[in-house]
Amino acid sequence: MSLVVAALMHGAARAEAEWPGLVQAFRTALVQARECEFRAANASELALTTVSPSYPPLVRDLAHAGGYVEGVAS
Repeated sequence: MSLVVAALMHGAARAEAEWPGLVQAFRTALVQARECEFRAANASELALTTVSPSYPPLVRDLAHAGGYVEGVAS
């Protein structure tokens, strides 16, 4: 689970208790965040299967990161 999804889940739990009107917004944001992570994982899988050994090391490293970079929440 990414930092973004974890923060949204925490926010949704807090919204249920403190801001009931915002619960649906948090749920929508969670769905969108999970969809983005799914797309990133698919894109990285595609990149991994198409990365040529002749590409610069940075490209190979990004492809192997699998859509997740430690400490980066976008």
